[in-house]
Amino acid sequence: MSQRDYGRLTSQMLKEESPSMKCRKILLPLTRTDNQTLVFSQALQMAKQHRSHLKLFHCICPEVYSTPHGLFTTSQLRLFFPKWQQELKEEQIIVRQWLSTYQQQATVQGISSEIDWAVAPPSVAIVEMAKKWEADLIIMGRRGLCGLSEMLLGSVSNYVVHHAPCSVLLIQ
Repeated sequence: MSQRDYGRLTSQMLKEESPSMKCRKILLPLTRTDNQTLVFSQALQMAKQHRSHLKLFHCICPEVYSTPHGLFTTSQLRLFFPKWQQELKEEQIIVRQWLSTYQQQATVQGISSEIDWAVAPPSVAIVEMAKKWEADLIIMGRRGLCGLSEMLLGSVSNYVVHHAPCSVLLIQ
C-alpha cells in the first residue's frame, strides 16, 4: 500500500462514525506557533464530525534558572522568590486569555470545549492530561524537526505518540 493510499484510508476512517473510532473527548494541546491555526481548524472539523468535546490545553514550560545558590526550576523558584511567582501568575493570565479565544471560536461553531494548562514539560504533561481526562484522541501539531535537530532538541510529538493512552493525530 502506498503512502498516498494509506493517507486516504486514514482520512476515510477518521470521517466515518465507526464503533472502533469513538472520539467523544479530543485533547488539543496548543502552542504559540504558526501552524496552530491549521491544527485548530482540523480539530474543529473532527469535533464536528464526531460530536466531540474538546479540551484546549497548553503547557507553560518550566525553565531552569542558574542562581548564585544553584540551579532551580520554575516550580522551585515560585516557592522561594515572589518575582518569579508574579511572572508565573501573569503568564497564566495570558494563557487563559489566549486559550479562551480558541474556546470562543469553538463555541461559535457549536462545539463544547474547556480550557486547561499546566506548568510542566509539554511531552509528559500532554500524556498525563490524556490519561487523567481519559481522552479518546489527541490532535497536535509537530515542528517538523528531523535528524540531528530532533535528536538535540527532542520531539514532543514523538514522545506523545509512543506514550499516549489513546490515538494521536499529528498535523504538519
